[in-house]
Amino acid sequence: MTKLHHANDPKTTAGEAGTKGQRRQAPSWFHFIGEQADTKAALGRAGTAKAYRAALSSFARYRGGRDMAINDIGADDMAMYEAWLRSRGLKRNSSSCYLRTLRTLYRRAAGQGLATGADVFGRVFTGFARTSKRAISLEAVRAISGLSLPEGSALAFARDVFMLSLYLQGMAFVDMAYLRKADIRGRLLQYDRRKTRQTLSVGWAEPMQAIVDRWARQAEGSPYLLPIISRCDGTERRQYERMEHNVNRNLKRVGQMAGVGLPLTTYVARHTWASAMRDLGFDLALVSRGLGHESLSTTQVYLATIDTAAVARANGKLMACITG
Repeated sequence: MTKLHHANDPKTTAGEAGTKGQRRQAPSWFHFIGEQADTKAALGRAGTAKAYRAALSSFARYRGGRDMAINDIGADDMAMYEAWLRSRGLKRNSSSCYLRTLRTLYRRAAGQGLATGADVFGRVFTGFARTSKRAISLEAVRAISGLSLPEGSALAFARDVFMLSLYLQGMAFVDMAYLRKADIRGRLLQYDRRKTRQTLSVGWAEPMQAIVDRWARQAEGSPYLLPIISRCDGTERRQYERMEHNVNRNLKRVGQMAGVGLPLTTYVARHTWASAMRDLGFDLALVSRGLGHESLSTTQVYLATIDTAAVARANGKLMACITG
């Protein structure tokens, strides 16, 4: 693990005078990120905490473990960090992910009066570059659905997870892992997205129930809908991450068996739902640019204003196209 060296001369910022004229020292950059990660973890935002720590680890490697005062961060530092990331083989979207995370943290520091708020990220790419195609055709989906796989096998489970993600409006694997049986109320599934904490609703239909029923015995005695998280003992995140790895490994085999021309993953289901809904002629606002969103904030706005019944009707038409 990279050893982190604290800044030799952490700086105080204007406006940090105490009520009796005392001034507190601003934390170093590394220390500030670590504090923010700990705060997110304490709030149950394990994914965000992990992203913060990953960004800290990457930036610390770039710095050779040398910490710095927050106000010493400049545009040149970020431009050189971006060049370092690219020199290590990271693609544009991967380097952008680290830089966006650091930008969020820097803005938070500025909001607390710990940084000047200068635009030190103005010369680096923090957007979303277009990526290679990750969606498959409905014909390919039907081929996957129609595969004859050993009942109860890991391949069958991976295929069912893929199909369920597609039926559940491109639901992310982490959200499927944390679905609870109590989230289904009649003909409606309601859950909170782990990434954004938004409450979303999905019309519950027979093809979804059929998949859940196939794996009900393995999930017996568990509050969770699917046999992804089996123990409620504080290791839930490790359990779903391990299962996601196994499912994606098996999905690649499923894709090969079905003649799919790209590596199959749970993320392909998300893109496929979006692409298929767009191709079926539904309004782009309804699928928020097919979930291939230009920005997360735009997607959140769309998702917050979409009529749940309209989405359920559209999703029903998509399932009918798959199941015939």
